[in-house]
Amino acid sequence: MRIGTCLIASVFACSGAYSQSLSVEELQAQIDARVEALNPYQELLADPDPDRSMAAMDIMITSGDPILVDMAIEFGLLSSNPDVREMALNGFLATGPTLTIAFDGSVTDDSAFRRVLLGSWQGAEGENSVVYATWKIGPFNEALSCYEFDGYSGQCYMRISPGGVSLSGSNLSGQLSNDGSGQLNGTVSINAVPEPIPTTINLLQ
Repeated sequence: MRIGTCLIASVFACSGAYSQSLSVEELQAQIDARVEALNPYQELLADPDPDRSMAAMDIMITSGDPILVDMAIEFGLLSSNPDVREMALNGFLATGPTLTIAFDGSVTDDSAFRRVLLGSWQGAEGENSVVYATWKIGPFNEALSCYEFDGYSGQCYMRISPGGVSLSGSNLSGQLSNDGSGQLNGTVSINAVPEPIPTTINLLQ
């Protein structure tokens, strides 16, 4: 009986706490207000005039408002327009993100694959022989026209190219496409590994 009494008291205490919180109706009203406030920005990004759409995206990306920046980048990365995707990718990389890159090692039995990615690149092996490496993007190097490795001045890591990016680094290089899926997909060549390695970077994590 004592336990039951305590349990009932706890339930009423919890009910009292919830009664002081937002009601479902109040929460729904706030959600609706926030969605309605964001819709005009989405409409600007989706303007049928490509010049106005890209101008809206450029202004939002450089606004410094993290909500608008994220909205514009996500819109651009999923766009069917390659120029819009390229602008969004540059905007994304300029934020200095940490990228998780998936290397599909199921296509090779060569030990150099794991030696390079688990050793030099400090990756971690997941299921189905996929190795994940985490790389942080550094600043854009104007002289070299590329994004550096974070903390390694003068060393190119990622260069924007038509339709995607080229990767470069110790022991590997590759070309990945920016196809509007929100991912970069392609292959890399790893020193001493005969097969090209399928590689994916999820930009919308």
